[in-house]
Amino acid sequence: MVEIAVVQLDCNLSPCGEFTTLINPGRDIGATDIHRISARDVVGAPRFEQIAPMLLDVLRGRVVVAHNVQFDLRFLDAEFARMDLCLPKLPVMCTMQLAARCLRGLPARSLAACCLAAGIPLDGAHAAAVDARAVARLLACYARADNRLAAQWVRMAADAALVPWPALPPIVAQLVTREIVAYNRAHEVPFLARLVQQLPRAGAEVGVESYLAVLDTVLEDRRVTATEAESLRDLAVSLGVGAEAVIAAHQMYLRALAVAAWADGVITGAEYADLGDVARLLGFPPTAVEIELAAARGAAPQVTVPVNGRELHVGDAVCITGDTATPRDELEARASDAGLRVTSAVSRKTKFVVAADPDSESSKARRARELGIPLIAEPVFLTMLQRGVIPDPLVTNGQKPSGAPARPPLAAHS
Repeated sequence: MVEIAVVQLDCNLSPCGEFTTLINPGRDIGATDIHRISARDVVGAPRFEQIAPMLLDVLRGRVVVAHNVQFDLRFLDAEFARMDLCLPKLPVMCTMQLAARCLRGLPARSLAACCLAAGIPLDGAHAAAVDARAVARLLACYARADNRLAAQWVRMAADAALVPWPALPPIVAQLVTREIVAYNRAHEVPFLARLVQQLPRAGAEVGVESYLAVLDTVLEDRRVTATEAESLRDLAVSLGVGAEAVIAAHQMYLRALAVAAWADGVITGAEYADLGDVARLLGFPPTAVEIELAAARGAAPQVTVPVNGRELHVGDAVCITGDTATPRDELEARASDAGLRVTSAVSRKTKFVVAADPDSESSKARRARELGIPLIAEPVFLTMLQRGVIPDPLVTNGQKPSGAPARPPLAAHS
């Protein structure tokens, strides 16, 4: 579970309360393209066990209503089971099952189809609060269409009041909604932008190349920690690089990424999103991506500043985690064709972990962080494959020294 929303209704089916929060699942975030929640969004969100006492209080003594209610109940049962709690048998009402009885000429029974038939707006579907509010309005619509439903609601509400609910000691947890995440993101000052603010305006430019090399290593997982930002600041100070030179270096780096992305004449959705992430981390506005892409379209396809300077060698072990934009089997095939070993687990021999979302809390991502193994974003890994994998140094002119193991032929993708 990565998000939950509950809209409380009174005896007249009018909203009288609301509870909603993102949830940190402690694992990979899943189908981001459907729910539009990223791992970064839930980093500061509470775990389910932290919101469980509040959720029990919100649901206690109430009828549980949802669209395909058994589907939602399985999620609740599973989450509470992980806490060794068993929910009682609850009185439930399903707006999907009631649709045929209360709506006429219905082509399908999805929440979107039912809302359309009932004239209920559903902007932002698959956000928990949006769906829960729509279900509340749908139930009220059903009650107006079928007089029997109001009486049924009264009986079920009376039964719900008698259900013995488990109790948990209260926990103080900070709820995190999509709106809070969006506000904080719009007003946050990225670590690297703060770094610029801490440096003197003027300074030497001779150390910019060294700064860029370290910046590239920091940004390869598309996240910047406070420790990494402090290290970059200390490096800039030791090199005598001033704020103006650092800003120029950041712009050079973003342009180099744009040139690399445009080298094949196509900017994919994943590449565009990746450029946006880097621009944000560097402290640039979203418009910077369009500016650099416009410049890249007129530039020669040659990167003159470090962009992911790490190298891949034939036989390197890589592990992939998360719901990657490139189908997993295709990504694994491309890596294998290039001579890499794709493993299902992370060990000390793993060279890189390729992450669909570098903020992932998947077991593979957590293990990589424990071992100090770099996490690299999927677009970065694809760029590395396009650049080519360095052949086995034991293989010379197509001949293998005696006793050396056979290696698959190198296949670099473009």
